[in-house]
Amino acid sequence: MLAQKVVNILKNDHDIDVPITKLYQHPTIDALQKFLKGEEKSLRRPVKKMTSGYLTMLSR
Repeated sequence: MLAQKVVNILKNDHDIDVPITKLYQHPTIDALQKFLKGEEKSLRRPVKKMTSGYLTMLSR
């Protein structure tokens, strides 16, 4: 419920529309600020192509 309150304050007082999920993905003020400024670095790794043998093994 507190997260929804933060979302409402950001929207109503600062005209910033942030999905509630972003508050959980960026749980600190610093992380949320970097996200809002677009400075966040992705922690995801590039997707690697799987070999067909590996896919066959997974389908069993």
